[in-house]
Amino acid sequence: MTSPRQQSPLDTMHPSHALAMIRFIGADAEKFLQGYLTTDTTALTDRWQLTALCNIKGRVVASGWVQRTDEGIDWVLHASLAERAMDFLAPYLRFAKTAAVVVEDPIGYRLTPELAFVSLPGAEGDATEALLAHLYAARITLVDSTSSERHLPQMLGLTDAGAVSFSKGCYLGQEVVARAQHRGEVKRRLQALEGAPESDDADVVLVSKAGYLAVRKVGT
Repeated sequence: MTSPRQQSPLDTMHPSHALAMIRFIGADAEKFLQGYLTTDTTALTDRWQLTALCNIKGRVVASGWVQRTDEGIDWVLHASLAERAMDFLAPYLRFAKTAAVVVEDPIGYRLTPELAFVSLPGAEGDATEALLAHLYAARITLVDSTSSERHLPQMLGLTDAGAVSFSKGCYLGQEVVARAQHRGEVKRRLQALEGAPESDDADVVLVSKAGYLAVRKVGT
């Protein structure tokens, strides 16, 4: 009598065209990303951690999730920003013992028991809507090309979601982000709204069938 086949993590993974993965390979990956991502990369494990990449003005270039691997660190972000993030980091990578590549396979996600990601060779279909609905309910923004480099992490709710470490030390844009946090200078915050956004609403950062997330002035 044969035993039941053990369930693979891939059994519960769903492909999403909205996602891409950048793989940082090399012994210097952790040290390199410590200077650019908002999370403490020295504390990363094999669990996915929400993070962001900021420009020198503290505006979020891209958000997403990072995970430590045997080869280095994987970063899942919005597909529309994969090449932009690569171009943004390219000048700094020239001086690091780290290589970065965009994974060619589609990226899949699993919502339970916790949000996780993996590359899915040969995957077909697209299950992005369930991911967007999850992010909307959790008030988590996934910055795309329309909202890149426009908002501080605080405006996008990324500090509330644990994507920013205020004890890790310096990273690109850190002084602006820390000053906004400690001086209470942020007058615009993420809000969850029902229905569909107006077509000309430039402050929308995530849209799902359940509603949308937008950056609004505090108190409105």
